[in-house]
Amino acid sequence: MMKGAGRPRAHMTKSQKVDYFRVTGKLTDVSFLVGKEGSASTFQAHKLILACCSPVFEEMFCLSSDPINDPIRVTDISQEGFRNLMEFVYGQNIYLKDLKIAIETYKTAIKYRVKELSEQTELHIIREVNPDSVLKILQLALKLKMRFVREKCVNVIEQNADRILTSDDFVKLPRLIFDMVLKMKLKASNMQILYAVYRWKNANNG
Repeated sequence: MMKGAGRPRAHMTKSQKVDYFRVTGKLTDVSFLVGKEGSASTFQAHKLILACCSPVFEEMFCLSSDPINDPIRVTDISQEGFRNLMEFVYGQNIYLKDLKIAIETYKTAIKYRVKELSEQTELHIIREVNPDSVLKILQLALKLKMRFVREKCVNVIEQNADRILTSDDFVKLPRLIFDMVLKMKLKASNMQILYAVYRWKNANNG
């Protein structure tokens, strides 16, 4: 629905009606310009709704004495992640189409301290962990401090060590992650582990 559309339908639930007001721009009192210069998108919202769902927005709108420029410029969060945040706080279903969008949504949830969204997103990312993706996801989990994703990654690596140690991704690991993997309870023979160490050192100049 576009801004200026007619009245909400009578059969709408309360959350659907509130989201209708957001989408159509009715009674909105704050806007955000999200993304890089030249390709940013505008999101309209209601301060009350945002403040009820996020302590960051509550502080911004209710507790801070600093003037707020409208639109609020957001450059460190992707449009996809911010869009999912808006959908979530307005009670709508979010769709994490792929791992990249899930990661961006998680970053946004952490930035604005929306715990329920960060937990929901982390559970989705956990389901993406498999022997082929685990090393890449482990690095993201450590960087973003995703505790449960990290635990899942460790379990998958330990149980599938013979396969993972021979992968191309293994030799591309940074030293810190390489050392971490070797300290795990790997289900692999000593010979497999020694050969994996040899491959990693050879690829990383010793």
